[in-house]
Amino acid sequence: MAEQRKRILLITSEVQAEIRRMIERARAKPVPIDLVMSMRAPDQQNAVVTMKDRKRDAPRRPPSQSILIPDGYQVAFSFEEQPAGIVRHMSVAVEDGAPGAMPMPAAVEMIAREFGFREFPPELFWIEEFRPGFYAINFVELTEPKQAAPTTQ
Repeated sequence: MAEQRKRILLITSEVQAEIRRMIERARAKPVPIDLVMSMRAPDQQNAVVTMKDRKRDAPRRPPSQSILIPDGYQVAFSFEEQPAGIVRHMSVAVEDGAPGAMPMPAAVEMIAREFGFREFPPELFWIEEFRPGFYAINFVELTEPKQAAPTTQ
């Protein structure tokens, strides 16, 4: 990965208010499980998912809620239906970085906490190429476990 330039993470009250609105919008329209499952990379064990790892015939994902947090942190956020239940999914990249540049882990953790993530590092995270040579840190956290189907007596 490329050398990183020093960045200042600036989470103002305006940024916090926009994050709250993003969370509300994302929660109102979770990505459906059938779409999530159809977009999955075939090898779920890879810590780095490249563009060539993606399914060629996968449908396009609906746009996530996104924000550019000063000084250059691009964040995409959504809720998704997964087999385990509803998860929050976040992706953090550097907006103006050189190919291979990645956000600093401390900044990613601070941003994650603003979006309501409880655990850091999260149990499930990976690096994903979102355009040739450019990568984002992705992670999910279960927010609503799937309810067991009621049994009939």
